[in-house]
Amino acid sequence: MRKRGQVSVFIIIGVIILFAIIFIFALIGGFQDKVREITNPKEYLSSQMNDVRKAVISCIDTETKNALNVLSSQGGYFEPDYYTNYFGNKVAFLCYRIKPGESCYNMFLTRSQINEQLGPRLENGIKSCVDNKLVAFNGKDYTLTKGSFGFDYEFSEEFLLVNLDYPITLKKGNFTETRDKYSKETRTNFWKKFMIALDIVNSESKGEDVDIIGLSVNDYRFSVERREIIGGNLYVINSRISDDPPFYFAVEP
Repeated sequence: MRKRGQVSVFIIIGVIILFAIIFIFALIGGFQDKVREITNPKEYLSSQMNDVRKAVISCIDTETKNALNVLSSQGGYFEPDYYTNYFGNKVAFLCYRIKPGESCYNMFLTRSQINEQLGPRLENGIKSCVDNKLVAFNGKDYTLTKGSFGFDYEFSEEFLLVNLDYPITLKKGNFTETRDKYSKETRTNFWKKFMIALDIVNSESKGEDVDIIGLSVNDYRFSVERREIIGGNLYVINSRISDDPPFYFAVEP
């Protein structure tokens, strides 16, 4: 019992020492910022602008990945009209019957239709996120001002690149620091899964049998699953070589 008590005491002491070290480093960091602010205002503003840049890039990264996750989990839609609920996601039916006895009708989205949804979603989400994060930089001993928000992106076979033109200026006394360009690239194989899904929907719309095993064997990078759900079948395209989210979509048989 005495040994157990001694071990507990050592653990408590260790935890206290750890928190003390963390507190000291935080104190030193704050002290260094204060010294920099007094002795070199230009360097101080540059340091603060670097924190601003990190906040902006974080927003681009988060909103981009969230958008790709939703598109992948819902068959290329943010808000599908005809869908099945699957573990909280609205998985779109990309092929469904118009008339009884006929093959399902191909309702697959085009690339331009997906981009028409994606652009506004990214632009609004990123700007809202950035503006919310910049609130933390208000009330400091410098003034933060913002210019007009400019947004552009490129969605290729390999990546989704977002570029922002958002002038942000920090001013303290006679010193200013401005940054206006921010970019973040997210690697993704969304379009490769998109093409596999398109082949499946084309086959379904023609009443052809879909060779799940063959699809999985033909391209080592992806695997294809088919699951029965109420009202049809659910397809899942998984990536074998990356942590990209699976692409889900549904069809009416």
